[in-house]
Amino acid sequence: IAGYSNTPNLERPVAPEYTLQKHSVWEESFRSETGKIQAFWGSSPSDVFAVGENGSIFHYNGISWKMMFSKTTDPLFAIWGFSANSIYVVGTRIMLYYDGSEWMKKKLYFPEHFTSIWGTSEGNLWMTSLEGHIWKKGHEDDWDMYVPCGICPSFTAVYGLPTGEVYVVGSDGTLWLGYKGYFHPMSI
Repeated sequence: IAGYSNTPNLERPVAPEYTLQKHSVWEESFRSETGKIQAFWGSSPSDVFAVGENGSIFHYNGISWKMMFSKTTDPLFAIWGFSANSIYVVGTRIMLYYDGSEWMKKKLYFPEHFTSIWGTSEGNLWMTSLEGHIWKKGHEDDWDMYVPCGICPSFTAVYGLPTGEVYVVGSDGTLWLGYKGYFHPMSI
């Protein structure tokens, strides 16, 4: 999934009818006219979401891509979900939640430039920010902020394991390991 446009067009995506054949080469299946696509996530081959510049959100139903109404023009950088009815998107000072029928803005008490999101459950959702913070969602809409160093780099990616380890990548090339809320840099 890739996209590029010199002039954003928020009304219609271009969706050429390409397909990927098994044991074949990758072919373009979608190009956004609203700007670059930054991330994608799916619950199945017929339920894939892509997010990007200008608040762009697209949904693939296994046959074609369709633009969704996101209620924002803010850049969106990351997406993570737990099912087709529970999906989170983060971007520049924004978080959206999809309940299976519509995208809703989540109230943020800490508007940052969010760069990535990952989790194992609604009560174990993690995200990173350019401001050098790591955020963990507990139950409901409670969030805890982790600042693992005095002056942290911007954090650009988060991923973890079901066993509890959380890995975070810093913009300076560092890799951080977190376990039970304690983070430390790792040697690579």
